[in-house]
Amino acid sequence: MLMTRCWDLALNTLSPALPCDSGAHTILAALEAQLAALDRMGAHIAAAHVDAAIQQLRRDLSKR
Repeated sequence: MLMTRCWDLALNTLSPALPCDSGAHTILAALEAQLAALDRMGAHIAAAHVDAAIQQLRRDLSKR
């Protein structure tokens, strides 16, 4: 059986114990909240990076 490892954002490490779908929607929600906050502050470059992270995560999730 092939085991997929996922990135543990809290520890900044790859974790074989975490299921890949655990927390993905929570992470998306947090990133979207941060994007909105950055937009309100006018931090457009930082917002662009967060938006890119959101889009990449959505693409990765759609491939599963």
